[in-house]
Amino acid sequence: MKALPAARAIQQADAPWSSAARTRFLEALERVVRACCSRFWHARRVIFYLVVAVILVLVAIRWGMLSNHSAQATGAPIAAGNALRHKSPADDLSFVRQNADQSGLAEAPEAPENKYLGNPSTQVWVDSHTALYYCPGSDLYGKTPKGRFSSQHEAQLDQFEPASRRACD
Repeated sequence: MKALPAARAIQQADAPWSSAARTRFLEALERVVRACCSRFWHARRVIFYLVVAVILVLVAIRWGMLSNHSAQATGAPIAAGNALRHKSPADDLSFVRQNADQSGLAEAPEAPENKYLGNPSTQVWVDSHTALYYCPGSDLYGKTPKGRFSSQHEAQLDQFEPASRRACD
């Protein structure tokens, strides 16, 4: 006996899915998921890139703050107007030591000797190639190719050494 078409439809509805039907359903589901993910990605990828960039900048800043490498002089002079910041002796002391010094419980450290000698307003010739400065009247005063005029105090702050091994008067 042949089953009626309606009976056949009822039997197929009650029967478990065939492997072909299951495959078609999963393929359709995969296409929908891919389309949704693709739309989501294209709509919000700028936000993702921005978040990654901000995280990288924060990591770089944090790494720079935790780094215990200080800036070292490379021998090249610093541009005019950028004087080095010189630390006071109190900057090297801990918080407890600073408070002990102020309260009179401990003695303050000895003041460092003045390494900036000579007349600070004397105009010197600074040779940026050799990192030396020349006093007025010396042979190379104003004659080196990569040089400029500066006050002796600025030259000493910029870590230049006197060519004659003593400061200008």
